[in-house]
Amino acid sequence: MVAMVKRATPVTLLVCVCLSALPAPVAAAGPKRCLRPQDVVTEQIVRHGVFLREASARCAEITPEVTGLWRDFYATYGSRLHAQTVKRETFFQRTFKADAKDTNLYFDGRLVTNLRNVPVNRSFCQNLKKLLDANKRRGWASFVKQAKTLQDEVALDYKLCEAKR
Repeated sequence: MVAMVKRATPVTLLVCVCLSALPAPVAAAGPKRCLRPQDVVTEQIVRHGVFLREASARCAEITPEVTGLWRDFYATYGSRLHAQTVKRETFFQRTFKADAKDTNLYFDGRLVTNLRNVPVNRSFCQNLKKLLDANKRRGWASFVKQAKTLQDEVALDYKLCEAKR
């Protein structure tokens, strides 16, 4: 066996070099640490809910109606928001394995901190009221559509899994 290795050393070396340049198979790569398309939608929904909650609280003095609109929306769709939050926790555990809780806390804290530092004015609060009015009239589908449009930075915050070809 040793003699075979010695004779094949140049070929073996070439093969090893070539194989090392190839990407590792997905199964051997361990956790992908990327979000699947359905995870992206879940993250957008959760973020949009947090955005509406935080913005409503901050706009309460400027546009008092938003507080009631948010409260009504949450009373109607709070269970759906909670279900999305549970789905989010699940994909964090799957995606980030050992540090899922810390990663989740990091993104939650960063999100809330950023939202609490967005300058609010009459225009911002009126636009928020329009979003909440649309959700009141059109329901959950309106909220999800808003989330997909307004929370598109999810693609910048996380690595997205490549689609299978």
